[in-house]
Parts: sequence; C-alpha cells; structure tokens
Amino acid sequence: MKKVKYLVCMAWLCGGMATLFPCDITFATAKINENGKSKICVKIIVDKIHGRCPVGIEKTRLLGSGVTIEKQSPWTNAGGNAYQSELTVTLKQGEKAEIRVVRDCPKTGTQEETLRLDPR
Repeated sequence: MKKVKYLVCMAWLCGGMATLFPCDITFATAKINENGKSKICVKIIVDKIHGRCPVGIEKTRLLGSGVTIEKQSPWTNAGGNAYQSELTVTLKQGEKAEIRVVRDCPKTGTQEETLRLDPR
C-alpha cells in the first residue's frame, strides 16, 4: 500500500512541476539569395510546455537588433502545442545581429531566447 501511495505522490509532483518550465524556443536558419541580395531565412519554433498556457502565440514578441525583418509568416500550428513562424531578414552592415523572442507568462515569468547571426 505504501508503494502505491508513493507512486501516486511522485506522479502528482511530476505533473505539477511540468507547469514550472517555460516554453521551448528553437531556431533554424538558412541563407538565401533573393534578387541578388543575400538574406537569411529564420524559422522560429515555440513549443508550449504547459498546454493551457494563458499567453496566446500571437503575443510572442520579436525584437531585432542589427537586422531588418522583411517578412514574417503568420504563426501556424506545427503539431500539438508547437507553433512556428518564418522570417526573412537582412543584416545591417557593421552591427551585431540578433533576434530575440520574448514571451511574458504569468505562470513561468518572462521567457527570452536570443539568436545571434553571423554576417559571413
């Protein structure tokens, strides 16, 4: 009987701790040539860890430094609680280039991930 109580408590604790983790934010980049100009395609994937996240995906903020965001696709569901958006960016000469993704969640606090882009 003690083992059953122990297993139930462990399952309850593990399930409760899942809401403490922030969303996973990942990036994928690819260089593209468009009309003779060198640009970078950035795919942003946000995986909401807790399914009932009170922050909608449209409230995800993108902050660019040293880059010009030329296009952004709308957020689309990539399966389950994962959402993705694609950006087309150009780098500004002589500046450090980075894209920050910021989500302000009342459950886990502010989640921020930064992608640094190399001009080479």
